[in-house]
Amino acid sequence: MTKKTTNQRDDILVSVGLTEALPTQKGFDALQGIAAELDQRFRYWEIIVLADPKEHDALSALFGIVPNLRLLKVRTGTSHYRRRIVLAVQAIGDVLAITTSAEADHVDLITMIETSVDETGIVVSRREKGNLLDPVIGALGKASGFHVSSRDLQTVVYPRALLDTLASRPDKGLALRFAPRDAFVNVIESTVKTQTGLQKRSLHDTRRRLSIIQKLIVNLAPRVLSYLSVLSAIVAFVAILFVFYVFGVWMFMETIQPGWITTSLILSGTAAFLGMAVFCLSSGLQMIIELLLPDHGRDVIGESSSVDLFSDVMTELNVDLDMVEPEVAPPVADKVHEAK
Repeated sequence: MTKKTTNQRDDILVSVGLTEALPTQKGFDALQGIAAELDQRFRYWEIIVLADPKEHDALSALFGIVPNLRLLKVRTGTSHYRRRIVLAVQAIGDVLAITTSAEADHVDLITMIETSVDETGIVVSRREKGNLLDPVIGALGKASGFHVSSRDLQTVVYPRALLDTLASRPDKGLALRFAPRDAFVNVIESTVKTQTGLQKRSLHDTRRRLSIIQKLIVNLAPRVLSYLSVLSAIVAFVAILFVFYVFGVWMFMETIQPGWITTSLILSGTAAFLGMAVFCLSSGLQMIIELLLPDHGRDVIGESSSVDLFSDVMTELNVDLDMVEPEVAPPVADKVHEAK
């Protein structure tokens, strides 16, 4: 452990959570490096490590080499996104940095933490370059309401105020992985150079990214339902207009192809019924989603005002301040002197 310096910050409690840690010497060295950096810059800090039951015993050796350590045993098969939720719930710090032992050596964790605290924003770590699918993934994330990029790394730092808000969202699994597109969320990017030796994406990471795409598509449901309700209403309206057109042809046309009227009425009636049915179903689902969504009370994100109520108190209220010196009994010595 490095020697403590006099420039330690003692105004915040820092929590660093690792969704996964390698029970190897390389993983232990990474945790020691994190602890050394935290101890050099901050006075109060903690490290939270999540471990499967199979890895728990091997990672218990960290207690002898890493101070301020909390080792949490999670169920086998706990997903990556669920682990981030666990860290958000268990962390007690004013700021939480979620990372992995593989990325901790390549990101400037201390700078990210201080930036998040000083600017009250979410600091995300990203590579310098993405891949060819970055525009598609970015558009999908924008439609779902999140800042998503193929350059995103696992390391993200959250201030406590934003962390509590994100952890209470119904889509907290995505919200704790990608920053939401919201006016009250200040997103700060920390670029990591590709020359730092970051590991390439493995097959496991590819499966994880496919699951991200699936989650983003599922998160599109409210917007898709709104578009579907509008489209179904238009289809029903056009089908009803076509029914009137069929009756107009029947009334004013002398020659009509045999079977055209009945076929047209069946098709238009079916389209109108299906359009109205889909409209009612999509509208009902939207209402259910709206009722289930919690109210975070984050509608007001700032205020500018020229009202100064406190300055008017002295003039509006019938209160006068007596600026005369308070009456204080003279000391006993003065009374004796006067008596003489």
